[in-house]
Amino acid sequence: MTGEAHDTALETHIKEFLSALKPRDLILQRLAELEKPDPRNPEDLQRYLDGLKTVYAHGLGDMYDRIGLHGSAICKSTNETEITERVEKMMALAAIESGDIAKILKSFENAANETNLVTVTALLLTLVTAGARGLPRQGELDELTLELSAYCLTRFPPTDE
Repeated sequence: MTGEAHDTALETHIKEFLSALKPRDLILQRLAELEKPDPRNPEDLQRYLDGLKTVYAHGLGDMYDRIGLHGSAICKSTNETEITERVEKMMALAAIESGDIAKILKSFENAANETNLVTVTALLLTLVTAGARGLPRQGELDELTLELSAYCLTRFPPTDE
């Protein structure tokens, strides 16, 4: 692959990687918009669980797959640490987030299937833990996205066309 073709492929993967992160904001907004359930009401828990599954099914799985696919391609395509270190960190943060979401969904499913003090407490603990971990992670992802975008503007300057 020529240098120019290599750069074009790398730039394309970077654009797709950053694009894959964008739906995350919309998905997180949709998750936040779901009306919180009354943990003592099994029907309400089921409604909320169904809402979570809908949001998850309409984007998260595909989003994390795209992040992994393009992130891996970027790291295989270049040894520029300014790019690879940020992409690897962003992929790791996205993987942690994906794991947190899977835990939340499992906790909701457990609470909806068997509403008792243990499952409701586990659900609340999972939500609090995921929320506490999510805020700093979001800040770090935003910072890494900004840094990667800024670096790529100098590395792949826009054409005059």
